[in-house]
Amino acid sequence: MFENPEMQAKFKEATGRDLTVPATWEEYNEVAKVFSGWDWDGDGNPNFGSAEVAKRDDLMFSAFISRAAPYAKNPNVKGGFFFDLETMEPLINSPGFVRGLELFVAASKDWAPGGANFGLGDEIFAFGGGHR
Repeated sequence: MFENPEMQAKFKEATGRDLTVPATWEEYNEVAKVFSGWDWDGDGNPNFGSAEVAKRDDLMFSAFISRAAPYAKNPNVKGGFFFDLETMEPLINSPGFVRGLELFVAASKDWAPGGANFGLGDEIFAFGGGHR
């Protein structure tokens, strides 16, 4: 879809920007939203914009950390990641973790049916099997 002129035009019309491979979670969500819920690959089945590990006790925490990490720990964020290094106060409610959660919840709107119960194997199958 990234090289398809028709899909590029649809994305540009929907977002006002060129279709590129996402470099941020915001861009990922934007691409997922545009390409979710319709048959953009022409196989007669609807496609969905995101497939993620969301199943409890099946690496969901790791999936969440991949979303939160760029916001919770980067060169502009000093100190610890999970805890304040001086006070050991938990940082789970810090702006970075909150932003990661907001983006994760937003992406959930573009999951395939049943996506809230996807474990790692389900995510791989959904994406690799063309169900996205």
